[in-house]
Amino acid sequence: MIALLIFIVAGAAIILASTRIVHYADMIAERTRLGQLWVGATLLALVTSLPELATDISAVRIDAPNLAAGDLFGSSMANMLILAMLSIWFARWWRNHQFTTVEWLTSIIALLVTVEAMLFIIFDPGLLVISIGLGSILITTTYIVGARVLFQKSASGRESPRQEWVSDALEGGSSMETPQIIVYDQSLLRIFTIFFAWASVVLISAPFLANAAEDLAEITKLGDTFFGIISLAILTSLPELASSIAAFRKGMPSMVLGNLLGSNGLNMLMVLALDISMPRDSFLQVIAEAHAFAALGAIIMMLLAVGGAFLITRPNQSIGKMLLVATVLFYSFSMYLIYILTT
Repeated sequence: MIALLIFIVAGAAIILASTRIVHYADMIAERTRLGQLWVGATLLALVTSLPELATDISAVRIDAPNLAAGDLFGSSMANMLILAMLSIWFARWWRNHQFTTVEWLTSIIALLVTVEAMLFIIFDPGLLVISIGLGSILITTTYIVGARVLFQKSASGRESPRQEWVSDALEGGSSMETPQIIVYDQSLLRIFTIFFAWASVVLISAPFLANAAEDLAEITKLGDTFFGIISLAILTSLPELASSIAAFRKGMPSMVLGNLLGSNGLNMLMVLALDISMPRDSFLQVIAEAHAFAALGAIIMMLLAVGGAFLITRPNQSIGKMLLVATVLFYSFSMYLIYILTT
């Protein structure tokens, strides 16, 4: 009961703090006039990924790498579940949406780094370069190169984020109330101060969440792998859910894509931080091979969810909606298989 109480309280603190972080990140984005997708793929993805980063580093430090791996790959799957379910619910906001090169690049980066992580779970030779695994080095290099290309493409066609989604809403002919342009008059120093204050709440709460999750995994006999993929992954993905709902309600599907796919890319980049936290081993080598199945599930769900979102922008939306429904069903089936493999 104590472990469950700590798990719930720490999780609630992380969710509350992450929601506030998203709010102040949006204020920073508005004041600095960054592009919509760039905000979602970088700043918003970074702040909503703080729970995963802090929790997983804590899990590795208490010698529970499978719990951390389950959270990373499970969160990537949960993010695509969020994209599929919200795209079905807010399908009207995809009408007349034109997928841009930047959006496709964001998808490709997330897919590439997840494929690399999956392959190194299966084939990692265990070689270390300055206490860092080869898989971490390749993933980090791919991510940095991809992020640079993404920034160049995004910067070349940057618009005011508010102008972009208001324009999309008007052109789409939505019956929803036209979103209002919000002007923030607080100073950037004050916004950044509050932003980092809420971020510190996440960093303080994460170790308690990881320890409680480890205790619950032992008590319930579900094991670190399954518990991480199900409970911990869903809990740490709640900030992405909250921010995605808010973005859809404001008519910003591009930001939703950037947030969720950007979070998936960052989930794989976190392997580097986890490698550094366990200097004598390669993180991708020591975790259970069952996580390769979770990585494959995340890859398939990305293909289904992004493909479905793209196709519902077409005149015939039925095929797109079928792919989105298939994404939800695939997630449920994958959880059942992972349960069989890990318990």
